[in-house]
Amino acid sequence: MILRLIQARLGEAAVLAGPLYAAEGAVPRFHPFKVFLAIRRSGALILGGGELFQSRTSVRSLLYYWALPVLARVLGRPVMGFSLALDPDMGFWGRWGTAFVLRGAKKLWVRDEPSLGFLAGQGGDVRRMPDVVWAWPVSKKKPSSSLRRVLWIPRLSALAQADLPTVFGSLPRAIEQGLLAFHPSEDGPALGRFRDGLGMFHRLETWKDPADIFERISKYDVVVTMRYHGLVAAVLAGRPVVAIPGHGKVLNLARELNVPTVDPAAVSTTDWFGVIRRAFEAGAPSAGDRPARAAAALEEMARAVADLPLHNC
Repeated sequence: MILRLIQARLGEAAVLAGPLYAAEGAVPRFHPFKVFLAIRRSGALILGGGELFQSRTSVRSLLYYWALPVLARVLGRPVMGFSLALDPDMGFWGRWGTAFVLRGAKKLWVRDEPSLGFLAGQGGDVRRMPDVVWAWPVSKKKPSSSLRRVLWIPRLSALAQADLPTVFGSLPRAIEQGLLAFHPSEDGPALGRFRDGLGMFHRLETWKDPADIFERISKYDVVVTMRYHGLVAAVLAGRPVVAIPGHGKVLNLARELNVPTVDPAAVSTTDWFGVIRRAFEAGAPSAGDRPARAAAALEEMARAVADLPLHNC
């Protein structure tokens, strides 16, 4: 969704992508020479969005994203960051290293206050914006007047696989339940094992285009999500939502939106029907001015790119 929004606003743009998220015309990010050529042929490097700078998956990932702005600077290409966030659980040296490699960036737009405070303290033009996915155009469908269907957007960790089957079985049989994998290529093998352990009827919601995600969500009355963008998508689709914040970014956004949360450690002992029913009765959270501010940031970023001296592309 993030890449689609940025590309739609900027037009032709090269995208670095790994094998799990390969897009048509994308540059394989683990092919150093092709990455070098892509940056050399470009007028600027735009990093974003999301938590590119994190060491949760691996230190190698953090080092990789540190290397990109360094390479761009060596090649004389300006660096921007759009809809970025620093992992709130990352240690001091990880945050310091990120601030160091981003020092001198032409412009940085960050999506949360801690990232803004830390990076702004290192100097440079740093601005706050909502996550760019808030700018996605969504036609909301009228919500149901009764609670009949619940959609789960899991992050398929070992904890989730161990506990969520018990949760599924604890809901009344009259409640239809569905699963939506936000990253099908990444979650695929784990999703198959997870479904084998459910032993009950459920729907698997699939998608090909990001717009499909909102269409799938709109068929349900409540969304329970472990993923950050699952939370954003549920609010944009106008559906009540419950968050299971496995990471600090999900917890922070849930608090901003006043969304009910369930501690991952208490997943199997929670009165899930009560939590879901109360979320349904409370209705969908308000997105506030986030969509308008995210769209404005997109326009601002496009103007900044248009002002760059791109004659050396």
